[in-house]
Amino acid sequence: MAGPPEPCFDVAQLAHTELLTPRIEDSLSFFRDILGMQETGRAGQSVYLRAFEESYHHSLKLTEAATAGMGHCAWRTSSPQALERRVAAVEATPFAGTWTDGDVGHGPAYAFRTPDGHAMELSGTSTARRSRRARARSSRTARSAGR
Repeated sequence: MAGPPEPCFDVAQLAHTELLTPRIEDSLSFFRDILGMQETGRAGQSVYLRAFEESYHHSLKLTEAATAGMGHCAWRTSSPQALERRVAAVEATPFAGTWTDGDVGHGPAYAFRTPDGHAMELSGTSTARRSRRARARSSRTARSAGR
């Protein structure tokens, strides 16, 4: 008798979500001034934000658009090999997508749509610098592993 399937740890975390907004300044004010998120950059019609303890460039991308909605949701894989495996898995379905050059804060990404039509991305690495806190945590982990 077969047991439960082996867990797959290829998708490490939610990387970021893009929200479309017809009221970019009101939305920015809400996330920055009311929720306390930090603006980390701007490019074109988009503003990038992150929360206090986040170590990557951004977790929220606000993009000016005619109507409100979700632009896309991005997932970070645990390694370049994990990215290859997940892309191969998606490509084996009717939901195969295409590679993009990436965006602010991350390199190339694989863009596709879910069965219900939501836009998603898979990316393997971040081009953004990590926070001091995250670097210190990694350093401590490396030192303790070397004992």
